[in-house]
Amino acid sequence: MKTWVAWGALAIVVVAVAARPGAPDAPVRERRIEIPVRVEVPVEVSKIIEKTRTEMRVPEEKARPAPEPASVARPIDGTALAHEKMLFLFERELDLRAEQRRFMAEVLANRQLQIAELQKGIIASGVFRPLEYDTQVKALQAASYEKMSEILDETQRVRWKALIAEGRLGDAVQFEVPLTLIVLQD
Repeated sequence: MKTWVAWGALAIVVVAVAARPGAPDAPVRERRIEIPVRVEVPVEVSKIIEKTRTEMRVPEEKARPAPEPASVARPIDGTALAHEKMLFLFERELDLRAEQRRFMAEVLANRQLQIAELQKGIIASGVFRPLEYDTQVKALQAASYEKMSEILDETQRVRWKALIAEGRLGDAVQFEVPLTLIVLQD
């Protein structure tokens, strides 16, 4: 009789498993787990990489760019933007008319060409004297300010002089000194 009970229990289990639905109606969610892995590079690989780097290094003479010819002046980065900012300030503070703005833009462009010529001359000479350079640039700036004031009417001229006196023009001139120049501090 015990065997018949065991066979009966087995039959009930088989019927219950067979009656169970095959696939669930709910979607199966995929679950991913990220496990951080620490990779250790063997010492030999680091030595091989360093050896390759040293073999691929370019000698100092080849790594430096060739000096620019003295006849070619490099454009000063940001100069056009600085001039636009100055012209915007002039328009806002002085209520410039269109022809006044064009005139001031021409004066700034001409002054920039003069400064570029000055810088070309310094590069051609091979000697840079910062104090002399600053004096020359300030003279060019003062001449351009004087020329700009000629087109202004009397009320604009008063505000113009106040702008210059307050130092609000933001009129800095940049000069990147090449490595080939000798700098003499006077």
